[in-house]
Amino acid sequence: MTTIQFRGANANRTNCERVVNSMLHAWNQGFTCDGKPVMFTIIWEIGGKEKPFYDQVWMVPGGGDRSKRSWVRGEFLYSVPIHWQRQLHDKYLRPNQQHTCLLYSSDPDYDWMVAHEYGHLLGLGDKYKDRIINGQTVSIPDPGWEGNIMGRRGMPVEQRNIDDFCQRAKKWKAWNTVEK
Repeated sequence: MTTIQFRGANANRTNCERVVNSMLHAWNQGFTCDGKPVMFTIIWEIGGKEKPFYDQVWMVPGGGDRSKRSWVRGEFLYSVPIHWQRQLHDKYLRPNQQHTCLLYSSDPDYDWMVAHEYGHLLGLGDKYKDRIINGQTVSIPDPGWEGNIMGRRGMPVEQRNIDDFCQRAKKWKAWNTVEK
């Protein structure tokens, strides 16, 4: 289960429902963990006082180009030694982090983009590297990740994403995977 507080100029009921539906549609595709069906759920609200352990998703106008890209970043909620913070901060570890996510509304692949960012909220990392080619920023998928949501724009979630999530979730023991 993921808990989200939506914020920002575009955080209205219609837009938030679209984001949640896009996230769940991409990730709830009959995948399994240890042979059991996996179903992700999202509890969400708009605005209000910030709640610990709720991911903060900011929905803002604009974007859609390489200079304004949507992103997710983790924040430690309790003290962690500084040498661990440097090693762990961008590794999307869940149990001790609250994530902040920025979603730009003008992304041409909006529904895919929010599903990709949800992968980060689940604790998964990017499977691509940005390169400058002829003055343009181009995302190059890591070898073997060309057809995957975390590696290339427009690609679907695959069972290996769920396997990665399940492996991490077993270590965390703080996450619930809803089984049907």
